[in-house]
Amino acid sequence: VVLAAAATAFFADDTTASWAAAQLVHALWPYPTQFAENWQSSSWRAWEAETGGAQSLTLPEFAPGDEFLPNLAEPFIARGLLRDDMLTNFGSFDWLTQPPVADVVVDYFTDAGARQALVPDGRAPVGDVAKRILRGGREKLGTEQLFRHHPALLDRLVAGIPELGRLFGSSHFHTRWLGSTLTAVTFMAGGGRDVPADGPGVRTDLHAEPIGNVMLMLSGRKRWTLAPANASKLLRPRLSPDGRAYFFCNRSWESRLDGVPHWEVETRAGDLLWVPTWTWHAVDYAPLGDDKAALSVSLFHFRAAQAVTANWLFSALAVPNVLKE
Repeated sequence: VVLAAAATAFFADDTTASWAAAQLVHALWPYPTQFAENWQSSSWRAWEAETGGAQSLTLPEFAPGDEFLPNLAEPFIARGLLRDDMLTNFGSFDWLTQPPVADVVVDYFTDAGARQALVPDGRAPVGDVAKRILRGGREKLGTEQLFRHHPALLDRLVAGIPELGRLFGSSHFHTRWLGSTLTAVTFMAGGGRDVPADGPGVRTDLHAEPIGNVMLMLSGRKRWTLAPANASKLLRPRLSPDGRAYFFCNRSWESRLDGVPHWEVETRAGDLLWVPTWTWHAVDYAPLGDDKAALSVSLFHFRAAQAVTANWLFSALAVPNVLKE
C-alpha cells in the first residue's frame, strides 16, 4: 500500500492519482464507497476524451519449422508447436473424465455466458463438469487443482514441449514452483448449444494480470482479443472486486474495443500463444463449429522485471490483493 501510494504521488498526474486512490479504497475497504466510485468514473471520462481511432495490430506468428526467438514484451503465436504425441495424451478429454483426475473436486462457472461472470459459482468433481460441457453445457472450467493434485502431469506436459526452455527460460516451469510463482490452470468450455442473439456466448471477459501466460491449446479452438498494457487507460480499468490480483475492463462486451489498439487471433489444437504480463485478453468460445469443446492449459508464471516495466502502477496497486491471494 505504501509503495502504491508513494509511486502514485511522485510519478502520476492528478487524474491517474485519483484513479489509483480509488483502487486502493477498493482493495482495502470491502464496502461500497461512493466517493471512490466518483474518483474512478471521473478518471475514466478524462482518459476516454483522449481516445483516438481503434487500430488493429498484427500479431507475430511463427510456423512449424521456423527458427525464432520472439520479443517477449509482445504477444505472439507459434502454430503447431505442440507435438502430436502430447496432443494425443492431453488433447483427448479422457484424462479429465476418468479417475484419478476426474475425482478432483474443483470450482467452476455454471454459466460462463453470464455477464461479468468473474467468480466461479459451482463446485463438483471435474469429471462431472467436463461431461456436462461435452454435452453442450455452458459451464466453464478454469482450475489449478488438477496439476496441484497430480504434479506429475505437469512434468509430462513440459517434457513434451522442448521449446519452452529456449523461449521463456526452463526454470519457470518446474513443479517445485507450483502454488508460488507458477500456476498451471486447465481451461475447458464449449459454446453451448444456445448462443444468445443479443449478447456474447461462453467467454472470459477482458482482464489483465501480473503474470505471464504460456497458453497451450490442446483441443478445439478459441478466439482471442488482446490489447497492450499501454492501452489500459482506454478500458475503464478497475481492480478485481473479488480480492484477486487482476484488473478487469468495466466496458461492455460490445464496446470494449472502441478506440483501443488490439490484436485478434484464433488458436487451434497444437498452438502456443504467449500473453505477456499485464496484456489485456478476452476469450470467446462460441460458436466452435464441429469441435466438442476447447481445452487448454495455461502456464501462468511471474516475471518480476516484466511486471514492473509493462505497467508499474498496476503492479504497485495489485500488492494488497496479491497478499490476499
